[in-house]
Parts: sequence; C-alpha cells; structure tokens
Amino acid sequence: MKSTPHVVIPYSAPSRHKHRTRHSKNTRRHREVQTDYISIHERPGFINQRQRIGDWEIDTVIGRTGHSILLTVVDRLSRLTLIKKVVQKDSQEINKGLVELLGAIPKEFVHSITPDHGTNFFILMKSAKG
Repeated sequence: MKSTPHVVIPYSAPSRHKHRTRHSKNTRRHREVQTDYISIHERPGFINQRQRIGDWEIDTVIGRTGHSILLTVVDRLSRLTLIKKVVQKDSQEINKGLVELLGAIPKEFVHSITPDHGTNFFILMKSAKG
C-alpha cells in the first residue's frame, strides 16, 4: 500500500463574538450638533440686560413618558410665556408650533429668538436665514 503524504493546512476558527461587550456607565457619546448660531453666552449685552420687549427664548419640555412635548416661548423682559403642545420633537413640528405661537404676537414685539442647542431648533435657524 502506498502512503500519500499528509498536508497540514493551518486552520483558524472564525472569530465570533461570544460575550456581550460591557460599556462603562454614564459614558454615552453624543454627536456634536451641527449648528452655526450664536451661543447664549455670545449674544449681545442689551439682550442680557432685558431692556426691551421682544427678545424671546424658546425651549422644549418633555413629559415623563416622552409622549407629551411642550414648546415654551418666554419674553425675557415681561416674562410673558406662550406654551403649545406639539406632537413630535422634530424640527418641522417645533418650527410649525413656533410660527403659530409667535404669529399671534405683533411683529414689532419680536426682535430676537434665542434657542438652546438642540437639534430640534436647527431648521428654525435655517428658515430665519433664508
């Protein structure tokens, strides 16, 4: 009987992920918001001094379950607060709610609008420039 030479072929097992990757707590990475508007700290001094009616701040308030979202618009001098419930926390819904709220205010009483740095106000800034 003739023997055939045995050829040894190196074998490497496929690399499989067998265990869950553990992430340390409270280290979520947030992507940076792509906005180009002025920071609250860089806004003009006369707005911070609250000397005129018509300088507004806008923000969103999310309910405990996340289903209720309120859009708040506050005048810095008079503290007049306008509140509207919006369906979703996306830019289009926020923009639509803001136009509806400030549409009831005469235009001479809307000088500036200062949002926070959320992505839901990004389209607002685009529409203000365009």
